[in-house]
Amino acid sequence: MRSLFETYNLVLNEAISNSQIINPIEKKLLVKFKYDNENDWREGEMYVFGKNHLGNELIRVFQLKGPSKRGNNQWKTFRKDKIKDLKVLKTLFFWDKKFDKPRDKFNRSGDKSMAQIYNIAKF
Repeated sequence: MRSLFETYNLVLNEAISNSQIINPIEKKLLVKFKYDNENDWREGEMYVFGKNHLGNELIRVFQLKGPSKRGNNQWKTFRKDKIKDLKVLKTLFFWDKKFDKPRDKFNRSGDKSMAQIYNIAKF
């Protein structure tokens, strides 16, 4: 039987749902979220949701703001189970306002870090 503390931690750290990821990908909405044990918000554009060869669910994001070892304005992959406090913003992520097109280096046919694709942004 779980202790009250273990149950409380499970509720607090409950993973985000697939629909919380698919919705901003399909509608091309900016998101912000906390990752792993960080307290600072990251902001970015979600493009691909899938699973790697190890069975981990991943999200390919073009990160705009927030903590980063490699800097912002870059493609990054995040494990779904480590994303916390996901907020979908009301801002579309068309970075080129004249055209509905993705960021450079976006692979429309998939993502080589993922063995299975659940959802991918369409342009």
